[in-house]
Amino acid sequence: MGAGFKDFASGAILTAGDVDNYLMRQTVMTFADASARDTALSAVLDEGMVAYLEDTDTVTVYDGSAWNTIGGGSATAFTPSWTNLTPGNATESWYYVQIGDFVHVYGDTTFGSTTSVGGPVVMAVPVGSISGGGAVTGTPLGRFRLTDTDAGPALIMATAQSQATVIGIYPELASGTYVVRGSSVSTTYPFTWATSDRISGFFAYQIA
Repeated sequence: MGAGFKDFASGAILTAGDVDNYLMRQTVMTFADASARDTALSAVLDEGMVAYLEDTDTVTVYDGSAWNTIGGGSATAFTPSWTNLTPGNATESWYYVQIGDFVHVYGDTTFGSTTSVGGPVVMAVPVGSISGGGAVTGTPLGRFRLTDTDAGPALIMATAQSQATVIGIYPELASGTYVVRGSSVSTTYPFTWATSDRISGFFAYQIA
């Protein structure tokens, strides 16, 4: 787009191009949700377009390749995509907030009677991929808390670590005077998973 500003003189002819470039594409358009926005604008996308989404009360701007949220957005619920964890009848309450190209994730999975764990357990990020790709593998991005309800309950802290497009969950163990990263969560590690056990956590990452 890059049309900038035009001062219309009295009596000037208002062309279709002027309406599109100086009015339509430089206004804040309002849509019910991102899907409605994308459908309406798919054929006329231009860098610098701004759209307001009613469902999340967020303002988004098109940067030439993708829509980004401006400022703080509302929390969006999502169902995690797990590897080596089958939720079954688990109760999952996870949310993310995207602010610009940063995504903040938090939530909880409470195991049900049909939840099963293999290993290693990882969670796919809800939006895009982590900036840096494989180059940032192993970078700590947040924390998890693992709850073993059979032990009182026992609470074990874990590190949320980047694996490009997924987040690995690594319990922390005492070793001498330091806390070190253990192996990734699996069927019997750091305990045998059962009904009512929980994986809670929060992490943040920059979109690639």
